[in-house]
Amino acid sequence: MDSVIFNKLDSLLTISKNLREKGELSKSLEVALAIEDEALEKFGRNSLVYANSCINFGKWHLAKSEHQEAEKRYFEAIDIFKTLYGVEHNLYAKALNNLGVLYYWMGKFEKCEPIYLQVRDIQEKAVGKNHMDYAVSLNNLALLYKELGRYDKAEPYYIESYLLFKKILGANHPQYARSVTNLGVFYFVIGNFEKAEPLYLESKEIREKSLGKKHPDYGVSLTNLGTLYSEMGNLQKAERYFLEATQIFEKVVGKNHPQYAQSLYNLASLYNQLNKDNQALELLLEAKTILVNEIGTKHPDYVNCIQLLAHAYKALQNLEQAEIYHLEALEIQKAITGGNHKGYAKALIDLAKIYMSTDRDSLAEPLLLEAQSIFKQELGTDYSSYASTVINLALFNEKRKNYHKANCLFNEYVDLDQKKLIQSVHYLSSEELNKYAEVISNHSETLLSINFRRNTLGVNTNELSKTILNLALFQKGFVLNAASRLNLLTNEDNESKELSALLQSYKRRIVKEYSKSNAERRSQEIIELEDKINEIEKELVQSVSGYSEAISQVKWEEVQNKLHPGEAVLEFVHFKLDFPKETDSVIYAAILLRERDSSAVFIPLFEERQLSLLLNTFPADAQLEIYASRGVSPINVQNYSSLYDLVWKPIDPYMSNINKIFMTTSGLLHRLNFNALEFTKNSILGDRYTLVQLGSTRQLVQTQNKIWNPTTAALFGGIDYNINATTESSDLDSLWQSNLNSNTNALKSTTLPTWNFLPGTDQEVSAIHDQFIHGKVPVVKLRGPNATESSFKQMGKGNASPRVLHIATHGYFFSDPQEKIMDNDLDITYQATLKYNKQPMFRSGLIFAGGNKAWQGNKPKDGEEDGILTAYEISQMNLSNTELVVLSACETGLGDIHGNEGVYGLQRAFKIAGAKYIIMSLWQVPDNQTSLLMTTFYKKWLENKMTIPDAFHAAQKDLREIGLNPYQWAGFVLVE
Repeated sequence: MDSVIFNKLDSLLTISKNLREKGELSKSLEVALAIEDEALEKFGRNSLVYANSCINFGKWHLAKSEHQEAEKRYFEAIDIFKTLYGVEHNLYAKALNNLGVLYYWMGKFEKCEPIYLQVRDIQEKAVGKNHMDYAVSLNNLALLYKELGRYDKAEPYYIESYLLFKKILGANHPQYARSVTNLGVFYFVIGNFEKAEPLYLESKEIREKSLGKKHPDYGVSLTNLGTLYSEMGNLQKAERYFLEATQIFEKVVGKNHPQYAQSLYNLASLYNQLNKDNQALELLLEAKTILVNEIGTKHPDYVNCIQLLAHAYKALQNLEQAEIYHLEALEIQKAITGGNHKGYAKALIDLAKIYMSTDRDSLAEPLLLEAQSIFKQELGTDYSSYASTVINLALFNEKRKNYHKANCLFNEYVDLDQKKLIQSVHYLSSEELNKYAEVISNHSETLLSINFRRNTLGVNTNELSKTILNLALFQKGFVLNAASRLNLLTNEDNESKELSALLQSYKRRIVKEYSKSNAERRSQEIIELEDKINEIEKELVQSVSGYSEAISQVKWEEVQNKLHPGEAVLEFVHFKLDFPKETDSVIYAAILLRERDSSAVFIPLFEERQLSLLLNTFPADAQLEIYASRGVSPINVQNYSSLYDLVWKPIDPYMSNINKIFMTTSGLLHRLNFNALEFTKNSILGDRYTLVQLGSTRQLVQTQNKIWNPTTAALFGGIDYNINATTESSDLDSLWQSNLNSNTNALKSTTLPTWNFLPGTDQEVSAIHDQFIHGKVPVVKLRGPNATESSFKQMGKGNASPRVLHIATHGYFFSDPQEKIMDNDLDITYQATLKYNKQPMFRSGLIFAGGNKAWQGNKPKDGEEDGILTAYEISQMNLSNTELVVLSACETGLGDIHGNEGVYGLQRAFKIAGAKYIIMSLWQVPDNQTSLLMTTFYKKWLENKMTIPDAFHAAQKDLREIGLNPYQWAGFVLVE
């Protein structure tokens, strides 16, 4: 009879536990009370079943954050187990472990550690090292040491318990998935995202298979991934995971469960990052209500929630309410964990930021210093939040005019951020790296704003200017450089070629999906393809030999050492002025470094609105002529004398004895041809200086002299956009062998509603073809129906790419769309699928033979190219043997401008593909002048044996000397 009752009560304990874990605490309590009454009546206080009832009650009180009541119940159970079994029994150890867990959640780590160690020692003897309970005790020790910041002790325990769970339960068990998750969380906390992500993904996969997609543990996996991607700046992906997790918790545990509240405040945290402040506030208020009702205010989840509430109110300019919540969070955090905990240190920083934003800096300093001390002592300087303390201390010292101290802290902060970004290169795909780089560079504008302010106050800017120059050398084109090097090394590494081929197949598929109409496009297919592309790129990043060395960075002293007498480096920068107060003003400045300088020179220039006005002026006599040439939109021609006064005149006083300038542009300055700036009537900068435009001036240190394969050239022009023809690979090979010596009659111009035939391009490539033939250079001319997208894509496949690629055609560029096409909008053209694409490299491209068919919305046949070559597709090619790309097409230098990464368009695509020099256009230059410029350039390069830069600048000078206006010759620029 007793065994029947015992089994019945044991079953009821399981029911009570399940109700508790579902958040149904009232029902769980009812069952627990019934168990206790019957246990006392049938078995008495000194019994196993009553001891288990005490444990159950302790866990119930812990769920309610009623810590004292939980502690009392656990002590009662421990005494019973000690009496019944002694202190060397596993049941005693398990009861003791519950008390340790309570102290862990209370933040009483000094009490927790000896209990966990005692539990481990007992279980090692009682059940051995290959038992689940022993594995749990190791995992608990790992969690404790993680919280204490003793990562060197935590990691071995995590790994040992992880391996034990796998050995005992197998790799498909939910409990093993939990250990995988815990190890992933550990690596996330210490900032090792490279190790965290695969563990999170493994846990998600196990839980999906073993528990299904509607289980709370699967929701936890999604939440962990969302948090990781949010931290890495991949906000769209994070939102996807957070939303799915929220839906799971809502359906499975209900809207009154703490897990649902957690999912709401995680989603709200993301909305804070996306500047959806009102949406974030609404979610946080709902989460707060749930948490207060279900677990009370003395709980870490409540602290997390009100800290996010404070951030939301701050974003909405309600600083008073933000301060109230930060003060409450600080008080509760200290009560829960004490004053030597990372959570308390973070709360100190948050409150200090409020004080600084309300000009109460004296209140902020002690909080920041205390937080810095906690991080250093408990976690070390590599902990991610430590950098936040450093930058805020730097800002405090800046406001107090302690400039030397501020400079030291700014340098420390920059070093910490650069270290994180360099580490990320080894495990992130190009797309992820780009998003993470944006997160890392958040404070760049603040440093530039501070230097600008110092300049206006007459404060010495030398030290901070050196930091900013190092920052510009590091950040400008960082992702482009990494993508280009990976593309090149992948093609050189035989072991990676198979993986690279698989990557290209996925990228071809995603291009095909993006080319479909909105009605036909499969969003889920695109998401899955993007995930696979990311996954393979990461494998390549980790497997390609030599990649680490390829993305090594340089300092300003190394750049200076490459300068000769009379040479200088000029880094243009632009930034939103956000110190001491945030503004809407975008400022442009230049950072100058000369051969003998002991420091960089910071030169403030102008506001962006001033430049915008000058870039949008139209010459009355030129607009119609240009409109009818190689583009479909009118030209914006710059007033180059006014531009000189705005852009260059402030720089002039620093340029005495300088004759050669290596420069990088920024923001709207990407649209200028600096050579054409007029400093006096009929005198331009190109007369005074040799200007070398680079993607980053670190190229002066990193660029190696390349030995080019024998010169070959491929010319595309005179293209028939209305003929749908495909040139096979064998045809192209035969064209190369014959050198296409024969001349073909020009195609007749046809009138199309979209892309018109360009007779000037046919004459242009014919003339250039003759120049190469005269110079005995192997050349192929692809024109009419033969100038296909497929023939272009064959360049670099199997054989080395041509040394020269000349493309005379239409180009297109759509700016970042301010509106989106709804999924149910069926009536859209092919142009719209490009125009509204979220990927900037799809919104820029070149038109090849038959391009009108797809442009007008007609699908190409399976396996047939559509004649529209996007920048995205170009970036997948191998043009490492291509020294020069000439884009003799309208506005090929345009694209979306992405902060430190510059222009996202054709220029970036060809750089990733491996080309060295690119000649491209900033506006639409008439056919006749374009042809004249190109033929003059090739003559000077091929016949006069000039270097490519010298030949290009000499050709532009010739056009200027025969009386052409700047808009007729300065539209093309050369970028190295």
